[in-house]
Amino acid sequence: VTIVDRVRVTDLLTNNGQVVGATGFNVRTGQFHIFHARNTILCTGSCSFKGQYHGQDMESGEGNTMALQAGAEFTNMEFSNCYNSTARDFDICGMSRFQRLGGRFTNALGEPFMDRYDPINKDGALLHVLVRAMTTEVREGRGPIYFNLKNMSEEDRELSYRIVPTFFAACKSCGIDPFKDSVEWIPGFMGSTSSGSGLTLKSFACDTTVPRLFAAGDMANQGLLIGSIAGAGAVHLGWATISGFRAGEGAARACEGAELLPVDEAQVESIRAKLGHEGHLSIADAIYRIQSCVIPAKYNIIRCGEDLREALAALDQIEKDIEKEIIVRDTHELMLYHELRGMLTTARLTFTSALERRESRGSHYRTDYPDMDKEWNVWLKSRLKDGKIEIVEGQEFTLTTRDIEGDNTIVSITYEGLPNDVQPGTRILIDDGLVAFEVEEIK
Repeated sequence: VTIVDRVRVTDLLTNNGQVVGATGFNVRTGQFHIFHARNTILCTGSCSFKGQYHGQDMESGEGNTMALQAGAEFTNMEFSNCYNSTARDFDICGMSRFQRLGGRFTNALGEPFMDRYDPINKDGALLHVLVRAMTTEVREGRGPIYFNLKNMSEEDRELSYRIVPTFFAACKSCGIDPFKDSVEWIPGFMGSTSSGSGLTLKSFACDTTVPRLFAAGDMANQGLLIGSIAGAGAVHLGWATISGFRAGEGAARACEGAELLPVDEAQVESIRAKLGHEGHLSIADAIYRIQSCVIPAKYNIIRCGEDLREALAALDQIEKDIEKEIIVRDTHELMLYHELRGMLTTARLTFTSALERRESRGSHYRTDYPDMDKEWNVWLKSRLKDGKIEIVEGQEFTLTTRDIEGDNTIVSITYEGLPNDVQPGTRILIDDGLVAFEVEEIK
């Protein structure tokens, strides 16, 4: 395996609708590269919009731009709104573990409040429920929110010290004892990280809707695995491992008998266009403007149609300003310019899909459509058409008792009695009801 280091890949190269390679440049030397390939795997990670949660400050969604421009289809992008929870004053991780081991959330009045939002799981609620509750408490004047580990057992305290020592080191540096003191807590934005969104997969080989293009990890849609929840933790580590193996195996097998196709040189020249561009808008200011349209709670925790349209309009203006005024003095800033493109693409995919889904489900909550609606038991598909993102509703899906290798249209189930237990119109719920199917036909 040849590793080409320090190269920013910017575009997928296509020939008659097939991906035939990629192009990019070395961010230090400026040397441009063309990669010819029989098959290509996108595993470029998610888009956190360089958010404030631990380890999320470098993920910018460049793969989403590359795939969309190549004609690929995305699924469930409205759920690209993952938040974890974190301390306000320092960058930490591992908090989901603490939630379930005695961690307690309180508001500014000293009241535990999670039982109002999830009477069963309470402080151990799913992340999208937790951050929505935190946001509501603050909006209704009971903020800020605090977190403490006063109820954690001695055994779990000792284990936690070993598993996440950085958390306790950060607390110590601030003069905080989390087993005695309450720490001010906020939602930590993660964007499409650990969400059920991503490129539509045609089969378990992780091939996408574009010939010769495969996807793995956060680039590949996990909807059938986790539905519409966000931040499912270790599930995503497993997904990265399995989808990476499947995509590699699938792409390798598909190379048999495939030939290298020529690339369009005009596509290669386009990536050089912005180098040396002069203007009055710095990369840092452009990043901040995009974050201001994405991270605030009204755009991604508690949404409504008016706010989503406002965000989309603001993104349009930001893109115009970037193309006209962005400063790109060297290849490092050219790399950051392409990161801006990735963030703009991901935000548009997210908000366009969220505006289309006129209900609330999982991490997608809208005040103008606060209830889950069975009419929206559909996958929303996003793709580029005539330069704009198009949303396609609905998809037929088959559940079979036959032992087969499934894909995005059919999957095998182990319960052989299901056909006898249902009839046309019956609803089948998975993922604790966050994903639902309505039976149309039984064969």
